[in-house]
Amino acid sequence: MINKVNDRILEAVLSSPMAREADERHQAAVIARRVELAKERAAMEKAAATAFHAHEAAVEKAMAAHAAAVAELRSAEAAMNTILAARIGENHRFNVRVGAIEAELRSTADPAIDAFISEMRDAFDVALKTHAAHEGMLASRHPVTGEVELKQGPPRVRPADRAQAIREAIAAAEGLKLLPKQDKVAEQIAAIRASLPVIGNVVGAND
Repeated sequence: MINKVNDRILEAVLSSPMAREADERHQAAVIARRVELAKERAAMEKAAATAFHAHEAAVEKAMAAHAAAVAELRSAEAAMNTILAARIGENHRFNVRVGAIEAELRSTADPAIDAFISEMRDAFDVALKTHAAHEGMLASRHPVTGEVELKQGPPRVRPADRAQAIREAIAAAEGLKLLPKQDKVAEQIAAIRASLPVIGNVVGAND
């Protein structure tokens, strides 16, 4: 019985003008919200379409620029390889020609040069077989006390020093072969020979 009464009361409330007005306001609010959401969705789709087309255009432009850059790089690499190949060819021709010139100059050089070089090679072997000379000690007597004082002697030319000087002399003699005029070779060889240090002599002294 109570339930039936409650149902009738609820039906009366829902069918009242106030209830109908509230329902109409709710429906209007729902419709307005749906319209608002639909407009937002349409605006977003329009913006997305615009952004998509702009992105596609940008990608296409970037790909074209990339292709142009790749083509330019390949062209630059080809030009570089051409230049390098030409330079290698120039260096080869230069070396071949210089080698031929030096070979001819050496073949027509004064025979005294080769004779001197042979002499120096023998002297080099002798220097290597020579025992090192010790600098030794120098003794002197004090003029007042009479005591004997020992001092280190001056540096002496070692076999290794002479061997190195002979190496340099041989190189200098080889250089004489490239001189266009050979009329002073004898004097130049004599000067080289005179400059060689002698084992055991004081370093820096005239030999």
